[in-house]
Amino acid sequence: MPYRLSECAAKYLGSLVDPFESPPGACIPTWPNMPSYKVRGFVRGSLTVGTAGVGFIWGRLSLAADDIAYSYTGSTFAGTSLSSAPTVGVTSGYWGNLPYATANFGPSGYVQGRYVSGGFRVRYTGTELDRGGTIVTLEEPAHQSLSGQTCTQLLYYEQAHRFEVSDGEWTQVCFMPVSINETQYSTVPNGGITGVGYLAIMIVAKPGVTFDWEASADLEYIGDVARGKTPAHADTSGMQSVLGGLRETNDGVVDRKLYDVRAGRKHPTDLPHIMRSISNYAMKTVSGFIPGAKPILSIAKKVFDI
Repeated sequence: MPYRLSECAAKYLGSLVDPFESPPGACIPTWPNMPSYKVRGFVRGSLTVGTAGVGFIWGRLSLAADDIAYSYTGSTFAGTSLSSAPTVGVTSGYWGNLPYATANFGPSGYVQGRYVSGGFRVRYTGTELDRGGTIVTLEEPAHQSLSGQTCTQLLYYEQAHRFEVSDGEWTQVCFMPVSINETQYSTVPNGGITGVGYLAIMIVAKPGVTFDWEASADLEYIGDVARGKTPAHADTSGMQSVLGGLRETNDGVVDRKLYDVRAGRKHPTDLPHIMRSISNYAMKTVSGFIPGAKPILSIAKKVFDI
C-alpha cells in the first residue's frame, strides 16, 4: 500500500528539499500549530574564486533582517578557509528582505519565529574555457560553526558531498533541523543557534572565475506584531517520516542535485527515490490501520490471551 503524506507534510517536504522554487507558504507540521505569518526570505549575489583558487558562500539561517548571517568571497580573497568580514576579500551580509529586525523580537507582545527550511546554492557563470574544479557542500551535522575550515577539512565529514563544476546547473546545500529546539518558536533572531555558520558551499577552481549564489528560506512568525497569519497544521507522524526518511537513507540527501534543468523541476512526492525513503521509514516507525486486516484488538486477544 503506497504511503501518503498529508498536504501539510508534503508541502513541508517540498520546502525542505527545494526552499528556492517550491511553492511558498510551508509550515512545520508540528505543535504549536497556531496561525502563523509565513514568509519566504531570499538574498542573491555573485562570488569570485580568490587568488589561491578557493571561493565560498557559507552561513546560517536568520529570523531578522539586520542579523549578519552569511559571508562570500571576492576576487581579492587570498585564503583557503571559511571566514567572515573583515577578512580581506570577504563580504558578510544579512537577510535584508525579512519583515522584522532584531529589535522586534522578544518574549511577550513581540515577534517569535522559527525556520521551516532554507539553504544556499551556486551556479557557474564564467566561460566554458575556464569551467572546471570541484564544489563541496556541507551542513554541519550538529549545526556547529564551520569557521576556519578548509575544503580538505570539510571532506572529513561523512555528510559532505562533492560535485564537479557543471554548466548552468545549481548546486545546493540545505537546512534540516537537528534538535527539537530548531522546530520551536524562538524569541531571538538566530533561533537559538549560536554557531557562526553551519551551511557551506566551498569551491576549488581557477582564480577569478565567478558564480551566482542565492540564499532562500521559509520562515514562520507569531506574536502580536506579526500580521497576515494563516492557519497552520500539525501532522507529527508525517513530519517524523519526512525528516527520518531523508536523514536515514542518506544524511544530507537534500544537498544533492535532485533537480536539473534537463529533467525539469518536480515536487519531491513525484520523485520515486525520495518517496521510497520516506515510505520505508514510515513502515518501520509509524503505527496505523491496515485496510482489510483483522481488527487489532481481536489479534491482540489471541496473541496475549486477553
